[in-house]
Amino acid sequence: LRAHLNLMRKLLLAAAILIIPFCSKAQQSFFRKPKAEIRAAVKKSSPAITTVSQSDTCDVYKLSSGIIESCYYRKSNCYKLKQVFSSPSNQVLQKSVQTMQAALTGIYKKTTDNTWIDTQNGAKIEMSTIKGKNQFVLLYTRIQ
Repeated sequence: LRAHLNLMRKLLLAAAILIIPFCSKAQQSFFRKPKAEIRAAVKKSSPAITTVSQSDTCDVYKLSSGIIESCYYRKSNCYKLKQVFSSPSNQVLQKSVQTMQAALTGIYKKTTDNTWIDTQNGAKIEMSTIKGKNQFVLLYTRIQ
């Protein structure tokens, strides 16, 4: 039992270390950027970021950390960014969600339980979980 608890602590710590940097960098990297700039950045950062699919309206990328990012385009600019984070278990998922919520609350203005506003970048950030898949999703959308 003690070995299992130590393993869980290590997994939780690893999840926290992997997740926190992405919450503050996500908008700085792709959100509200032109499609051409995003694609050039992805090309430069290969193999850290791999292209899953590209179209006129949506590009999907997989980061080396396992995070899946979908960039939705309108007028060739990313107006919506969806990030999917995966966890090895429901327990790790819950801890990762708590860690991300605390990080987002520390950076942005919290408006509801699972929504934050980034006034500097004009974004609304919404968090949801997909428990059957042990995933949580961050959705960045433009605010008017």
